[in-house]
Amino acid sequence: MATKRTRRTRNQVAGVTPEAVGHFREAMARQDRYLACMTGEIRCIDERQRCAECLEYLEHVRALKRELRLRPWEPDPLTDDCPAREELMRRSR
Repeated sequence: MATKRTRRTRNQVAGVTPEAVGHFREAMARQDRYLACMTGEIRCIDERQRCAECLEYLEHVRALKRELRLRPWEPDPLTDDCPAREELMRRSR
């Protein structure tokens, strides 16, 4: 039986722009500090308030996701399972 459903193709990885590479580099440089804050090795100002370094990291991650046009459910570009990670790593050298 035929349906009227229109098929949606999955988005390919958006073109990696120089701005995305810049945000990727900055986020990678701040990632260790952010993870240390999240695991409790280093304390932010308050449990409910992030320190300036954590806020900068999160801002670069948000900007990177916007540049790559990622949807909320798609993997984070700083994790290993993101398809754009290889391209970002290659271009950030």
